[in-house]
Amino acid sequence: MSSNTDLESLIAATEHRLNEALDQIGAGQLVDLADLPQRIALICSRAVAERNKAAADRLKRLVERLDVLGQALRTQIINLGGVTTPDPRQAAKSYGAAAARRQETDE
Repeated sequence: MSSNTDLESLIAATEHRLNEALDQIGAGQLVDLADLPQRIALICSRAVAERNKAAADRLKRLVERLDVLGQALRTQIINLGGVTTPDPRQAAKSYGAAAARRQETDE
């Protein structure tokens, strides 16, 4: 399997995951999107390493889907009575905890 095919598979799987997440959010379900930043970073780094200009359009569509997903999440949070702007201290604490979990799994 060529690396170009691997990249296409990664993009397709990520597009599928974003579509699933949008469907779940639309149905009022909670979604776990913790793996998305790593997926996006991997796709971008592979596209750059391979100098795959054809992937740029697909990456643009992924970003557009992420924007739609972000808006859907903000809307759902507001509908549930929450606020969409996190407390910076709480956000830093959450990011720190997530980084620690990732470090534990890497070891």
